[in-house]
Amino acid sequence: MGELEDRVASIRRFSRFYTRRIGVLHEGLLGSPLSLTEGRVIWELAQRAQATASELAAELGLGSSPASNSRG
Repeated sequence: MGELEDRVASIRRFSRFYTRRIGVLHEGLLGSPLSLTEGRVIWELAQRAQATASELAAELGLGSSPASNSRG
């Protein structure tokens, strides 16, 4: 990874940690019916060619069952 990618990854790790810490993961995302967690999962899916529920759960710090059970 280059310096820019390292900085972005560091900021994203902090953001994920802090949003979990202050408890905003279950609040709505910008007035939408989606929770912040749901919005983050959708954003992560849009950034990848492929992803498994366990990969997303690990990266976002979720338990595996919420990601696996979110099939809609």
